[in-house]
Amino acid sequence: MTHTTIRSFAWNASILSCLLGWSHIAYAQEDTTSNTSEPAEVAPEPVAIPALVVEAPVAAEVFVDNEPAGQTPLTLDVPAGKHTVRISADGFDPFVRRVTVVDGQTTTLKADFIQGGGTVEFQASISPAKLILDDGEMILPIRLNELSEGEHKWEIRATGYETVKGQFSLVKGKNIFIYEALESSRGKVLIESNPSDSIVYLDGENVGLTPIAMENVEAGVHSVMIEHKRYAKAFRTMDNTLGNKGIVKASMSKMGAKVNIKTKSKSAQVYIEDHLVGTGKSVRVGLVEKGNYNVRIVSDGHKTLQSDIHIPASGKVKFVANLIPSEDSGMPSLVKKGAAQQVNWALWGGVALGTAATAGGTIAVLQSLETEPAPSGDAVISLP
Repeated sequence: MTHTTIRSFAWNASILSCLLGWSHIAYAQEDTTSNTSEPAEVAPEPVAIPALVVEAPVAAEVFVDNEPAGQTPLTLDVPAGKHTVRISADGFDPFVRRVTVVDGQTTTLKADFIQGGGTVEFQASISPAKLILDDGEMILPIRLNELSEGEHKWEIRATGYETVKGQFSLVKGKNIFIYEALESSRGKVLIESNPSDSIVYLDGENVGLTPIAMENVEAGVHSVMIEHKRYAKAFRTMDNTLGNKGIVKASMSKMGAKVNIKTKSKSAQVYIEDHLVGTGKSVRVGLVEKGNYNVRIVSDGHKTLQSDIHIPASGKVKFVANLIPSEDSGMPSLVKKGAAQQVNWALWGGVALGTAATAGGTIAVLQSLETEPAPSGDAVISLP
């Protein structure tokens, strides 16, 4: 009996509120509180209005701003502003338009298809960007409609961005759309070697084992040394000045020469291509692959020695440093140690190459064939 009375009262109160023009929310507030102030207004919920309607005579794929959006018929709620809409269906050429969407209004775009198809369209987030398709180069964006059916390989390149690669199979009447948001390569470095697990030194700092990928490497010219047990040390230069990715790939060799550098100074520090390779009076560098290298020797109380050296393909090679105290005149030097003989340089063309030319009763060496320019007069040289 009591429950029935309460329900009846609530029903009568509801009718009364309607007759008096009160809202249900206002009535509840008045009924549950003793506050006599005006009831707060309740803001109406915003109504989402579809901003873009896309239609086509056949089922078609829709891309908005190069991103897949669905299949027609399609209703989208997109931000106000300009958008690029691509509508594609097999057997027809893609329909692409730029539309302007106004806030609070609905824009309808209907595809006006032309029979065709078999197109490939490439776009990238960066301009300019280069497309390498099979053996040809072209600038993006581009649409190709005369490409042969079958398998194709492609690359998209842009200075300062990661190269993206892929492949596709073109079928008659099919449309292919490839869009790549290129990733910045600034500060990125990739160092690989064969064999792997080789120690990598970047600008003299041990940065790990190959293969190694690094980020946030300062733009500039960098020196890389790679070493692996029983292989010759490999020295490389890496340049990422333009924001491109620094890539070093080294095939380690077991061929090279064992290098020893005598400094005659306990405090001497020996650098090859800006890498510290040893300290003290005698530095055994170990096996180094054939090539030309820059050597720097720093020693307390002495002038810094800078010299270029050549490492042969095999054997042993020893260099002796002639360091000069800081207060003395003269320049320090680095001399290759070995057997030396006094020979007449005019005969050197015949000794080294078996080739000489006679002009006016004198012998002239064919210097264009020499690896180094021949000095005048007699010279001291090291024979093998």
